[in-house]
Amino acid sequence: MPKSRAQSEAKLQAALDSMRRTYSTTEFREWNSASITKTYRIGATFPTVLAKMGAIETDYGMVKLTPRMEGLRASTVRKQMNEYSHSYKKARTVPTVRASVKTESTFDEIVIALKAKLKQEVMSELLASLK
Repeated sequence: MPKSRAQSEAKLQAALDSMRRTYSTTEFREWNSASITKTYRIGATFPTVLAKMGAIETDYGMVKLTPRMEGLRASTVRKQMNEYSHSYKKARTVPTVRASVKTESTFDEIVIALKAKLKQEVMSELLASLK
C-alpha cells in the first residue's frame, strides 16, 4: 500500500525537528546518518539532500546545522529528495543494445559476422584517412 504525501512529510518533519534539537549551528557534533534514516524510516537520500541544499555541513562523522535549517519545510525536503533520486536513476539508466545477429546462430556464424563487421569498419577508417 503506497504511503501518502502527508505521511512522508510527517516523517521528514519529525526527523528535521529531531536534528534541530540534537545538533548545533555553532559546533560540529557526532552523527550517524544511517541511524537517522532508519529511526524515522525515511530515504537514505535525506542527508545528501540536506547537504546539497546547504542546510547542514558535514565532516567525516560530524555534522553542523546552518541557519538555512531553521526555515526548512518537510515538503521542500521531500520534493528535493524525489528530484535527486529521479535524476540519479535517469543518469544510471543504461540503454539496451539489440543484437543484429540471429539468436539461433552458431558460434562460427557469429565469428564470421564479427570479422566482416570489423573488416568493414577498418576499411571505412582507411578510406576516411586517405581523403
